[in-house]
Amino acid sequence: MTQEIFALACAQINSKVGDFAGNRRLIVNAARHAKELGASCMVTPQCVLTGYPTLDLFKRDGVGEKALQELKALAAELQAQDLPPVLVGTILSDEGRCVNALCLVQDGKITVASTKRHLTRAGFFDETRVITSRGLAPIVQLGERRALCLIGQDAMSVTRQQAQSVDVVIVSDAHPYWEGMPTRREAQYAALAKRLGKPLLFVNAVGGNDAVLFDGSSCGFNAEGETVTRLPSFQEQVALFMPETQGALTPKATDATGELYAALTMATHDYVVKNGFSSVLLGLSGGVDSALVATIARDAIGARNVHCLMMPTRFTADESLTDAKALAERQQLHYAVKPIEGIFKTLMSELEDDFNGRPWDATEENLQARIRGMLLMAHSNKFGHLVLTTGNKSEAAVGYSTLYGDSVGAYAPICDVLKTKVWELCRWRNAQEDGDVIPTNIIERAPSAELREGQTDQQSLPDYAILDDIVHRYVHQGQSVETLTAESTDPAVVRRIVTLIHRNEYKRRQSPLGPKVTPVSFCVDWKNPMTAGYSL
Repeated sequence: MTQEIFALACAQINSKVGDFAGNRRLIVNAARHAKELGASCMVTPQCVLTGYPTLDLFKRDGVGEKALQELKALAAELQAQDLPPVLVGTILSDEGRCVNALCLVQDGKITVASTKRHLTRAGFFDETRVITSRGLAPIVQLGERRALCLIGQDAMSVTRQQAQSVDVVIVSDAHPYWEGMPTRREAQYAALAKRLGKPLLFVNAVGGNDAVLFDGSSCGFNAEGETVTRLPSFQEQVALFMPETQGALTPKATDATGELYAALTMATHDYVVKNGFSSVLLGLSGGVDSALVATIARDAIGARNVHCLMMPTRFTADESLTDAKALAERQQLHYAVKPIEGIFKTLMSELEDDFNGRPWDATEENLQARIRGMLLMAHSNKFGHLVLTTGNKSEAAVGYSTLYGDSVGAYAPICDVLKTKVWELCRWRNAQEDGDVIPTNIIERAPSAELREGQTDQQSLPDYAILDDIVHRYVHQGQSVETLTAESTDPAVVRRIVTLIHRNEYKRRQSPLGPKVTPVSFCVDWKNPMTAGYSL
């Protein structure tokens, strides 16, 4: 007797943490699509029903019960609509403790197919605060096939012997994105499928939750480790995995800059929409950072929902005004000019006696930035726009920003993007089909905060190529000060930058979060004390 063609549906779903009912509807809609495709079973990402990461949400009384109610409602709905069995990622409460589980929902019944053993303990993902480790990975019958179901990193410890009696290995995950991860991850799971000698389906979450972004990029492999199914990055999709009939795909073409841009766009969209906002506001200065953030916002939620405020002073160059207006017009963004010179003069007059003739310094510069921050928040309160902060990672690293000034806002789309990468992203965006949406002069001008006459960033900082190299090696790669100074032509610059990185921890703690797109994000991974007495 010939076996039926084995077809698993891979459901790359964008969940929202805590929205159990909304996530249930997403699963049902995906199951309808899976049925249309002819799938014998559908596999979902880790914790798709609850959203991920849930952090301390399940410490609250009644949350576990509500999640279980929605799981039961899902089982009833799938049965009522005659939809295929679904492997559903969720969190289950078990005698006062929680487990990260993968449940088989079939014929109105719920069976625990797997529970997570190797809990994530890194940075933002410390599951051990709430989740109990339970190493249950039984073999599940899916029609005529036997499947070994695993969650996340549990897959990496599976042996060939454990997989010997199954027809397929299924991995449900919510693995975060950072630059280059989709390609590296696909290679990792291809090697695992080859080592086990079994077809393997890896199903990953997609979408943003707070500072964490999941790229999707789900993949299916045959027993030789060849990729036969590949879902897109940063998109929801349901696709079939048929390892017995699908041929090997060519290696994925890599566009690292385009991938990063897509990541930032999805992260911005999801933070705005999942938090109930429909429009954003930002200060548009005529500089490259605000230009990139405005463009990302436009691509994320549409031009009609992006509001830009240009707030010039006597130090604002004419070309800044020209460039900001040109960008807004090219992209059809809402744009208004609100000069702040009058407010600044009033404040200076009020402070004249207090300052008692002391010379101009960062105090007056920071006042300008804080006036702008105040106006942005006033417009946000009055009109309901979410304020986007436009600072980049290079500035965040060394504290090149004004606390309660240009750092105000709710979300910082490029806070994990180094300045040199900002320029690269702008050039990439201008190379797309719709042409130069960012005026070339914005990209080519020397960067300046324009808080005093003739100011440029390089009066306070080394060249950004040098600064970014130090930040990358010290923060991302964890290299020591000794290594950096030994390999530098100017060790004093290295020591100064590293000192600034640690000295400005207090600013970063009070700044808006943004998406993690590097191996070490200040929002997610970097854990350093503000009050410390060590020398560097």
